[in-house]
Amino acid sequence: MRVVQESGQPIRRVAADLGIRHGGLLLWVRKAEADRTPTGWRVLPTGIEQELKALRKRIAELERANQILLEASVLFATALDQGRPTVSPTQTLFAHHHRVVLRPSTLVGSSIARW
Repeated sequence: MRVVQESGQPIRRVAADLGIRHGGLLLWVRKAEADRTPTGWRVLPTGIEQELKALRKRIAELERANQILLEASVLFATALDQGRPTVSPTQTLFAHHHRVVLRPSTLVGSSIARW
């Protein structure tokens, strides 16, 4: 990249002199230029920016929906078990990644086990 910048010669000529493909050298030069550009000045193509914005919005929506479903499942499990003996700390309902998982000991004697 430095040879291209210092020589002022076209990338094709520098690549030929170095015995490498000009496409590879072009990518290296572009990457070096992008790395030198201050972060606030970098601009993505409009289509990419729009897609990125839409994907971030979709992720936020899915995370909210996941949280609501988790809270609802806890609420329903609690409502079903009203009047049952208190559940010990080892028999808890907990979240595992994006699914609600019941430990087997939670199901014994609960209304959920009858489902």
